[in-house]
Amino acid sequence: MRVASIDIQGFKSFAKKTRIDLTEGITAVIGPNGSGKSCVVDAVRWVLGEQSIKQLRGKANTDIIFHGSEVLPPARRAEVTITFDNESGRFPLPSATVAVTRRLTRDGESSYQVNREDVRLLDLQQMLAQAGIGAKTFTVISQGMVDRYITASPAERKELFDDATGIKPLQLKLMEAHRKLKKTQQHALEIETTIRELEPRLKVLARQIKRYEQREKIQEAFTVSQVQWFSHAWHNVRQRLTDLTAQQAEVSRTIKQARSHRETLEKKLITGTGTHNHGLHAELTTANQELAAAQKIYNERTHARVQLEKLIQEAQLQLQRADKALQAVTTRSQPLDWVGNVTQLLERCQKLLLKIAKNPATTTTEAEAMADQIQESLQTLKNTSADTLIRSAADELTRPAAELARIEAILEERKRQLDALPPLEAPSSAQVEKLTKQLANQGAVPLSEDSLASQLSSARQNELAAERADGALEAALEQARIDLAQLENDILRERGSQALSTMQQKPPAESGHTPSEEELRQLAGKLAALGEPDPLVIKEYGEVEERYENLTAQIADIRSAATNIVDLMGTLHTQMQKQFGEKFHVIRAAFTRAFVELFGGGNAELMLIEEGIDISVTPPGKRSRHIGLLSGGERALTSLALLMAILEAQSPPFIVLDEVDAALDEANSQRFSHLLRERCHNTQCIVVTHNREAMASADVLYGVTMQQKGVSSVYSVKLADITETDMGQAHQEISI
Repeated sequence: MRVASIDIQGFKSFAKKTRIDLTEGITAVIGPNGSGKSCVVDAVRWVLGEQSIKQLRGKANTDIIFHGSEVLPPARRAEVTITFDNESGRFPLPSATVAVTRRLTRDGESSYQVNREDVRLLDLQQMLAQAGIGAKTFTVISQGMVDRYITASPAERKELFDDATGIKPLQLKLMEAHRKLKKTQQHALEIETTIRELEPRLKVLARQIKRYEQREKIQEAFTVSQVQWFSHAWHNVRQRLTDLTAQQAEVSRTIKQARSHRETLEKKLITGTGTHNHGLHAELTTANQELAAAQKIYNERTHARVQLEKLIQEAQLQLQRADKALQAVTTRSQPLDWVGNVTQLLERCQKLLLKIAKNPATTTTEAEAMADQIQESLQTLKNTSADTLIRSAADELTRPAAELARIEAILEERKRQLDALPPLEAPSSAQVEKLTKQLANQGAVPLSEDSLASQLSSARQNELAAERADGALEAALEQARIDLAQLENDILRERGSQALSTMQQKPPAESGHTPSEEELRQLAGKLAALGEPDPLVIKEYGEVEERYENLTAQIADIRSAATNIVDLMGTLHTQMQKQFGEKFHVIRAAFTRAFVELFGGGNAELMLIEEGIDISVTPPGKRSRHIGLLSGGERALTSLALLMAILEAQSPPFIVLDEVDAALDEANSQRFSHLLRERCHNTQCIVVTHNREAMASADVLYGVTMQQKGVSSVYSVKLADITETDMGQAHQEISI
């Protein structure tokens, strides 16, 4: 790989577009001081990614843009392009030529391009490092840069040798690995913080979901048990209703037979007594009428009692539901310190309602006054709480509690009405029996055990007993109908019409355990204690759990990535140590040889010590001394010897030497030029120099002049086409 050309436009003193075509071997750039020779060096350094404006001899970025001259206006931008011949494939690109371009506008916009495609500076640096060149490597070498190896401390010299040994690409990878590791660790810390914040909430939600799952199992058991209980209860009530209907039909036949028998006996009795007992007959008829009226009153009271018992049963069911609703609200309400106040208030409400129920004479005005007291107390409770949640919960608790108090008042009133009913008195046949005996005493009927009077009395007793049984059966039937209707309503409310239809068509299974009402109440109590599932809690749990699992998976991936990065860093560090050791061994041997060639004898050695790298030199005819004790010329030759050693170890594709031979005398310049010529077989050299010996060793000369003030221009001369006399004349002209 070699540099094919350098294109400069708007960079420092190169106002117009200038191309420098380069060949293999040594290219010397010569010209008077201030003509712009070093601007060529700066252009190469800049396009290869140099970020320090001080290294480019400027103070601000825009200092590198052409500022204008008496003839030319200022340039709008600076642009430098280096075109490389990539036939060897040293650049990791599938292209025979690689053009690297850098631009900077006066607005401060900077860009890099590789083959006219924009790239990042980091990508460019990595590509150049893989090719063994760059702004921070030994591609561009100034006199001061070489001197730093001599004047630096061992630790600083070690850092410089890191570049010299060619481990820069590995260092860039290591730096990138450090950056990624730091970023990964920061990301892991953020995720771990988030996970720690989520864990308490997830535990609370998980406990709640566990309660919901437990409730779901209890609900399932309750549903199965309730269906079984409903099915058995419905069929039991239905069977009871069927049995009572059959019994009533039998009793009706008995009543009809008893009535017919009684009427027959009465006719016989009346016919046998004659007209002289007409008064007793009339009294007997009146007694029969009274007996029928008493039977009617008995039946009415029985019906009223049944109706009240039905209403009481319905009120008790409503009371149970209201109590469950109140328990559910109380369970959900937090905190509980205000529940006692509400409970006391509701007890007061209940007492007032009972007072109204027990005292029918209570006027509407009094009732409204009591209601106003209740409302005022409720409002006071709400106003004393500053917590909106508590006020809302108080409202929620008040409604079911007030309903509970109202139902209890109604139930109390109906029980009072039931207790107020007169006791049931079965119709008596005593009067009829008395009249029958009077008829017998008057001789109408002989009073014997087999007499008509005794038979009539017995017939009446049988008829009355049958009628009593019929009344009891009618009450039982009415209660059974009420129970069946109530049971069907409960089934429809709890399980739906489909369940009711299934129960009506299919008898319950005989095998297995039939749950009792007590078992159902226990299951219902557990469900009420666990509360109703909150859809928002379930949704939040799903979201939090999913996020927690995602973050947990992420942290596992991040930790795995961090482990891989650490492993990579260890591998890179091992490679760097190995490569440094191998290259340092080559540089140390090459330094000794170059030192002997430049000094014509003596000895020099690089030493790897704990603090870094130290240099020991022994010039010809002198004792070994520290590098700081060398003269200026000796130090310059030592620096060049070290430079040649580094170039031999690195074998860079090209180098730019900026007046590194300025401090050499003619004899030492000859030795350096000879050494440079030997080392340039595999390395393309661009040498900025004033030294005649360096010019003589060059294959191509580029002269830089300023024909217009402030504007540099370039022309070239191939030394193979001119004589030595012409070369000297050309140099003299350029110097002038």
